[in-house]
Amino acid sequence: MRSKDATAAAKVSAANAILDRGWGNGLQLRLMRALESRARQNGWSTVVSDTTDNLASANNFIRAGYRLYQPQIPWAWPNTLYWRKSIR
Repeated sequence: MRSKDATAAAKVSAANAILDRGWGNGLQLRLMRALESRARQNGWSTVVSDTTDNLASANNFIRAGYRLYQPQIPWAWPNTLYWRKSIR
């Protein structure tokens, strides 16, 4: 939903519809590959991300070749998993 006038409930409803349609269809992996492609085009050598309390997403990061790492300065919750992948 792109409208700035949309209510919060409408935005959540739209997000849930996307989640429902995308579940089990490899959407997250496809989005990761698209992000990695754009990062390469931009000359980046590494992609970094995080997950918190989401085993399905953690498994997708593993499938996509990401490795766990500990950043020097963690930016999220104490139970957050940090992921990194070299894309060169």
